[in-house]
Amino acid sequence: HGLDDDSNWSADDGNGWNLVENDNDVRLSVINEYDDSGAVSHGTILAGLIGAVGNNNLLGAGLNWRVKIMPLRAISSGGGGSLGDVAKAINYATNNGADIISISFVGDSKSFGLQESLFNARKKGVLVVAAAGNNRDDGTGDDNLSKNKQYPICVDFEDSENWILGVSSVGKNDKLSDFTNFGICIDITAPGEYIYSTQRSDSQYAGYEKNFDGPWFGSSFSAPLVAGAAALVKSVRPDWKAQEIILNLLATADDIDGLNPGYVGQIGYGRLNVGRAVARAIELKPVIIPLVFESKLIKKKKNYFVRITSEGKVLRDMPLLGYYPKFTKWAVVEDLLVSANLSKGKLTVNAWDWEGNKKLTNFVLPG
Repeated sequence: HGLDDDSNWSADDGNGWNLVENDNDVRLSVINEYDDSGAVSHGTILAGLIGAVGNNNLLGAGLNWRVKIMPLRAISSGGGGSLGDVAKAINYATNNGADIISISFVGDSKSFGLQESLFNARKKGVLVVAAAGNNRDDGTGDDNLSKNKQYPICVDFEDSENWILGVSSVGKNDKLSDFTNFGICIDITAPGEYIYSTQRSDSQYAGYEKNFDGPWFGSSFSAPLVAGAAALVKSVRPDWKAQEIILNLLATADDIDGLNPGYVGQIGYGRLNVGRAVARAIELKPVIIPLVFESKLIKKKKNYFVRITSEGKVLRDMPLLGYYPKFTKWAVVEDLLVSANLSKGKLTVNAWDWEGNKKLTNFVLPG
């Protein structure tokens, strides 16, 4: 205990890491009166949307019931934090095997450290999902991301490859939420209004009695729905990399431009359609037709061989050295040819693969 035995600069971090207090306890042990309840519950809400288990007599269900979540706390209970800690959290996730990173915050500061951590994630094949932000109703005028870039969602806007999946919010009628940002950095939309999910609960603190509640509003809650969908697609297509999952989610999104005529080209490819995304992922699975091998004993001059064929094509004639019809047995076992020869009280076994490589040479069983 107290040792960084996996060399990831964090000791005893079996369940993520708390970069605010710099310890391995990602769950708040003490809730103060001045804490923001939304900030305290924020990560728990997102985690529930991604992967809360269903059919367990508890309220709520996430997108992927078998997902593994790596909790990383980089934002304080008041809702603030440093971009340096966020960058560390992204690096931690990347270096410890995360497939998907869900980020639900924005800022107008273009941090070099944050960019580097995101480029590192991209380099290692991690899919990054980022929320659009909620500036339309705060009077700042920062809601149009085509004019006023926000980060991390806009880190990739100048790149030829779209590798950060930017998510904006819509309501139940697929209308763009009146609080959400829009613009060139948006790739897809997902529900972000009247959201109910798991919450940080502790009956000893007023306002924290419920472990499931709402409603919550914000693109913060749209992003984890897309991240959970990406995890679900990944579960049926583990062979797919980040870019393939992104393209699949965008290709199966429902076009909602007609419902948002003032934002055509500003809300990405449409609204997330999880069912279509998973169905398409399964549909595109390659069909693997197994090769059927056949074997036949042949004799060339005085020597015996096993001829291996597939679909009428001769693959190889395997020599059976020392073969005597009375004392030698041979068999095809899965993808191996095995022969056994009894001579002078010893049983000698050999095995070859179809390429003729010896897998077992002169294995002798005496007696």
